[in-house]
Amino acid sequence: LGVACVRLYQDCLFWKKPDHEETEWHADLWTAPLATNDAVTVWLPLNRVDVDEGPLHFQTRSHRDLMSAHHGEELESYNPTGLLPPGQSGTHHAPLEEGDATWHHGWTVHGAPALQPHSRAA
Repeated sequence: LGVACVRLYQDCLFWKKPDHEETEWHADLWTAPLATNDAVTVWLPLNRVDVDEGPLHFQTRSHRDLMSAHHGEELESYNPTGLLPPGQSGTHHAPLEEGDATWHHGWTVHGAPALQPHSRAA
């Protein structure tokens, strides 16, 4: 990161049950009260995540240009024009094993497809 120290801002637990709706496209820094662009997020799945079990999908390089098609003129007016929903577009890193991790920049646009009724809890 090129910094002298690292600060933990928050930790969260998101629990999605089978048949849960999609997690829409978003960037974590949209809601964080931080005066920096130097932020990363880690996702640690608590069990195995296969391709069809709702892994996070990322819009590649979306953190580099905040005025790109992934963003509106104001960050609060996010406009995913032309983006298909998570799972139908974006890249993922599944399968992931319990304890694996993905890291992404705080401005990276990401989301997750809906979980199917037969899916594991996420």
